[in-house]
Amino acid sequence: MKTFLNSFKSEQVAEQPAETPLTIEECKTKWQEAINDELRSREKRQRNDGVHIHHYNWQGDPVFEPSNTEPEVSLFVIDLDKSNRAVAMRDMERITSITKNAMRYIDPVITLLPGSEIPVGQETSTTHKAKGWAAKFYTIHGSWKYDETERKTAYLDRGDVDQYRTRPSVRIENGFLLRLLERDESMRKAIGVPKCRDRKNGNRRQRRAPVKRPSPLRQCIKASDL
Repeated sequence: MKTFLNSFKSEQVAEQPAETPLTIEECKTKWQEAINDELRSREKRQRNDGVHIHHYNWQGDPVFEPSNTEPEVSLFVIDLDKSNRAVAMRDMERITSITKNAMRYIDPVITLLPGSEIPVGQETSTTHKAKGWAAKFYTIHGSWKYDETERKTAYLDRGDVDQYRTRPSVRIENGFLLRLLERDESMRKAIGVPKCRDRKNGNRRQRRAPVKRPSPLRQCIKASDL
């Protein structure tokens, strides 16, 4: 009897179909749905507090006054926050405290580097190159769009997955994309774990293994560079 049950269980396991990789379009659709959820959440907040909200910061929290943080400074702090895992444990608490207090003042940022590529694993070097190319990157929510100065200096985050697709000369840091991947297991699978397969040519596209970024603390940055 035991042998029969073991055999039956083995057949059940064997009959389970392998997980089918998501296609490129399926990945994009699932990603876009999650982005739309975030935008709908902001729209709901706008109906309640919209008259007072100026913009949403990198953490996705509403901010009720214009930001005085330079885009390149936001980019530096974002990189510092991401690099915490590479910091020695004795420094972790101090760095975490600094970044936690700073993040509420940090804006979403888009960095445009025409004609130049950002080397893999060297994204933090754009902090130096960003002067003159970086800009705030706000969704349409908030009163910032009625500010003439903001309209001239900020880029509109349309919440469109195609806008976020990686290009060598463009880097986007709007915060909520990273949070979506961190909190949603199915989103992680849609974007990376199951390989996205292009049915047209049958090729599979696989995410590159994450490259460990050097800590910005190792870089010598003068105040005059920011």
